[in-house]
Amino acid sequence: MDVVRRVVATTVLVTCAVLATGCGLLQADTEPRAELGPLQPVKAEGFRIGLPCDPTESVQIETVAGNELATTIWMCDAGESAYTVSRTPVPRGVPIDLDGAVQGAADGVGGQVASASSIRYSGARGRDIRIETTYERQSATVFQRMLVHEGALIQVQAVLLEEDAQVAPDRYDRMLESLVLR
Repeated sequence: MDVVRRVVATTVLVTCAVLATGCGLLQADTEPRAELGPLQPVKAEGFRIGLPCDPTESVQIETVAGNELATTIWMCDAGESAYTVSRTPVPRGVPIDLDGAVQGAADGVGGQVASASSIRYSGARGRDIRIETTYERQSATVFQRMLVHEGALIQVQAVLLEEDAQVAPDRYDRMLESLVLR
């Protein structure tokens, strides 16, 4: 498994685990958009974003193909969904294969890629994906945006405990709207 593919798989799995254990349930995800409240700001090297609930920060360190990679993850949960943003600096010279990363995300949770599209966001290349999976015997849908920006992989995602969700929750859309690459 290539470096980026493994990092993406780990990040998706960590987000699913948040749903299983919970880290402070907030209002249900079906709240009208106007009642969602303010986003909680996260500022990191190369970007800023708002999360729809109070995030916790952690660092996951993995050694992959002789490279030590430190992924900083900000995550929170809100009812039947979890939200994550992460940043993984990728060593110079290590290729970032976004198509491989998409498959790595699905493989990481034993799921299937339901949709994937190439995107450009503020000049950064990326992918928008939707994965169908089962976690802790519950159907789940993962919405994720991956971006390559300034030598790092940035991932923004929402995991819903809902089978075959076709539309991302308003909270995820608000996260994406708040994302600023710098």
